[in-house]
Amino acid sequence: MKTKYKNKELQKALSFNMPSLILCIILSFFMMLCFGLSLFNTAREIVNGSEHGFIYILCHDHPISLAFGIVLLYWICVWDLFAESLYALRSLRPACGNPRFSVAEIDAQADHPDTVWFPACAVYAAPDMIIGTNCGTTAVTYSDIAKFRITSRTYSRLRGYVTLFPLFQKHHYREFTVYTLTVTTKDHKRLYIYKGTATADLPKLKALLLEKCGSDLVWEDSK
Repeated sequence: MKTKYKNKELQKALSFNMPSLILCIILSFFMMLCFGLSLFNTAREIVNGSEHGFIYILCHDHPISLAFGIVLLYWICVWDLFAESLYALRSLRPACGNPRFSVAEIDAQADHPDTVWFPACAVYAAPDMIIGTNCGTTAVTYSDIAKFRITSRTYSRLRGYVTLFPLFQKHHYREFTVYTLTVTTKDHKRLYIYKGTATADLPKLKALLLEKCGSDLVWEDSK
């Protein structure tokens, strides 16, 4: 799929989330269609002089479209929770602090010869800004960073698959920790830079940010 980005990592971030966003838009269209049909038919019956109220007509006379709309709304919420399709919107319109950058400006900084790439956390440390690609495209100048925060949360996941007789099976769980990197700008805007389990590049990223931002940077490691 052709995108506006020339940098391969920025292009990959958009291409990964775009199919999920397209499916979410299609489901949203059908959801609105179902709700619209129910509301239109209910309003038409009220205009024609029905003796019942709006809620009664909606739930008793036109429940099918309403039920399909509610089911689609549930699917959309669950899909976006796991697929994180809204990150594609951040790639189409990057999340920035102050000032806001265009796609061309972020591309140019990502491809600059002096830019450092941290593959474990999918972050570019460009000459003038930090660029995150893991949670959509996020770009913030070093001078606009007031606080850099790392939060962690531990989850458990079942090893293997549940058998037909779960009461007689010993379940073995694997624990893993998800780290979230958040930048707070000087005008109190919070921007997500990275969310994942890899931590190999975090010490080097911390050293570079302390060098670029100076002593005014507040660094928080929250467990």
